[in-house]
Amino acid sequence: MNVKLVFVSIVISLILIVIIYSAYAYFTSPKYVIIKLNNFSKIYSIEVINNKELLLGGVYFLNNNTIPQGVAGIYFLNNNTFLPFNISNYFKEGYIYSLGYNGTFVMIGGSTRINGTLHSSLVGINILTGEIYNLSKIIPSFYTLGQVFAIDWTGKYWLIGGNAYIYGISQSPFLIPFLLKVNSTGFHDLSPDLPSDFKVQGGASTIYYIYSNNNSSSIIVGGNAVNMTATILMNSKFTNISFNFLHLGVLLTAYYWNGNWIIGGENLTNPDNPEPFLAIINRTQAYPINLEYKLGIVTSITSTSSNSLLVSLRVPFITSNGTAYGTVILYGDKINNLKSIFSKPYIVIEELTSFQNEALGVGYYQQGNNFTGIILIFKNF
Repeated sequence: MNVKLVFVSIVISLILIVIIYSAYAYFTSPKYVIIKLNNFSKIYSIEVINNKELLLGGVYFLNNNTIPQGVAGIYFLNNNTFLPFNISNYFKEGYIYSLGYNGTFVMIGGSTRINGTLHSSLVGINILTGEIYNLSKIIPSFYTLGQVFAIDWTGKYWLIGGNAYIYGISQSPFLIPFLLKVNSTGFHDLSPDLPSDFKVQGGASTIYYIYSNNNSSSIIVGGNAVNMTATILMNSKFTNISFNFLHLGVLLTAYYWNGNWIIGGENLTNPDNPEPFLAIINRTQAYPINLEYKLGIVTSITSTSSNSLLVSLRVPFITSNGTAYGTVILYGDKINNLKSIFSKPYIVIEELTSFQNEALGVGYYQQGNNFTGIILIFKNF
């Protein structure tokens, strides 16, 4: 009888431990909500104003998804409303890819179509006064035909990056990257000073993302006709990042974490099997991180208020309707040991950021050929 009582006590104790652990995991694991915004078809960029207001930028598709229109504005979390900026004419038949914010001024970059030709578009807004400035005129005419993909406020000046179409001797167009330094006194073209890896002639060279840390340095990433490209700008000097391995592909995002630069994108060594690429930079060398997922793209990187790393991947899912793209978000305190905390088809996250104890992502929800912009909010970090 005593043996039975002991056995029952052990079983009950184990059950209680499981219940307590499950309850702890439930209440302490990050919870999320997904907000759909019909003002957008896709949201590409987010900046946090405060705990009640978000800056959003992206695109809305008109005429059965055949005509894009750049959209940006402020989303109010307390009443779930969106106030668009009156800038549609600057991004007509184009996209808004990137936002920057320095506390009073919003920089918005993307593209517009003029007489059927794609042009770079850059707009500034003083959110205190509501004044709108067409800054496309500061982009040198050499880079007019192209797109702005990257904007970042360094704490002292703006960095603006993208690509431009130029015509070679054969009159065949090809892409070159451009990088501008902009402040209150004007602009300076940094493009000629970029490392040679960024300037492969005759190919599709582009700057896709810029991120600055608190140590007065910035990382600029993208791709040329063949390879990933990355460089660190500090004290007006560029330091090229070496890969020392076959690095076919493109870099789409970067972040500064625990004293190291982290970069992410897509490895195209096997073009039929694009692989998510994540790497840590030590001095001037990039060292790849092995990921569990072997098909897809790393789209964004950020960290939580507790300094845990978050990495979003766009990956294919097998669904009842066939293959569909979706998102996996990895999370952890060690870059070599990241675990999935979010996995959903049809939801694609383009950019992550964080504020206080929340992590936020923006992107889109796809249903057939229709797209709806979304905000993903994680709590309890």
